[in-house]
Amino acid sequence: MNTFLIIKVRMVRGNTLYPTWQSDMQIVTTNEGDFIDNPPGLGPFDPKWIALGASPGFDWNSKIGEEVTGVVRKSRGHKWLNKY
Repeated sequence: MNTFLIIKVRMVRGNTLYPTWQSDMQIVTTNEGDFIDNPPGLGPFDPKWIALGASPGFDWNSKIGEEVTGVVRKSRGHKWLNKY
């Protein structure tokens, strides 16, 4: 676990990051670099997420300018930031 200062967040089309990703994705810019996360949703039982076989991401926009404890994992050629 590390502490990250959230600087900015932008949404991009998922398929610009990986060819088969159907949903939009968050790019989270921190003091430690850029990371990605799924867009926020209603929770793991949201029908949209069940259909995609994925989990919703954290609402990183709500933490811009704040420090957040998180963990980084690597998958599909990207670094993902997950709030702890």
